[in-house]
Amino acid sequence: IPWHQDFKTGIGWPVVPFRRLDVLDLDRESDVKAPWELSRLQWLIPAGQAYLMTGDERYAQAVLEVIREWADANPIARGVNWASTMDVALRGVTMAWLFRVFHLSAAWRDDGFRHEFLKLLYLTGDFTSRHLEWSDVNGNHLLADAAGLVVLGLFFGEGEGPNSWQADGWRILEDELPKQVHADGVDFEASTAYHRLALELFLLPALYRRASGLDVPGVYSDRLRRMAAFIAAYTRTDGG
Repeated sequence: IPWHQDFKTGIGWPVVPFRRLDVLDLDRESDVKAPWELSRLQWLIPAGQAYLMTGDERYAQAVLEVIREWADANPIARGVNWASTMDVALRGVTMAWLFRVFHLSAAWRDDGFRHEFLKLLYLTGDFTSRHLEWSDVNGNHLLADAAGLVVLGLFFGEGEGPNSWQADGWRILEDELPKQVHADGVDFEASTAYHRLALELFLLPALYRRASGLDVPGVYSDRLRRMAAFIAAYTRTDGG
């Protein structure tokens, strides 16, 4: 898999410390979103769903092999797939979900793989906590960072690192919700696509907190309901 390449143009990025990469070079005929989207690993979710429905070990083995290949090709903090914390955080959320799905499978009970996987996931949380994408006007990048911190913090549970991740991430989400979402439930970026993304980034950590027995304030939940109502209003009857 061309993890460091825009597969549409064949142009790639070297595996060097991520701060040395200019991912915003507008003179390059390439799209850095190609490797970023690929490395979010969200395209593996259907394999997890198939495993949940069938129990077929081939899905568990296939996903294991992809993750092992990704880890070998993308050492911590090196290469284009560590250059955007948002993408690091979203990859962490995907990996946490995949572990919950596959952890009892025969392939994922391998101690060697499990150790390397959990180490990578922990370092993903640590990296995210150290490279939050603050801006003059915060948007979905910071939300993704915070969502990743909450999910990975709750995933690992006890410990100084995970406890601070989930607390810091949740604090950011609570602070940003009234800033980024108007009282009527519409995201400030005025984009239906970003609105849906923002809702998911606010919602998934809240659901995980509730599943973990932690509080989600009513004012937070109410704003999410208004966001969902806006999505219902702009969605056509055919789902488009």
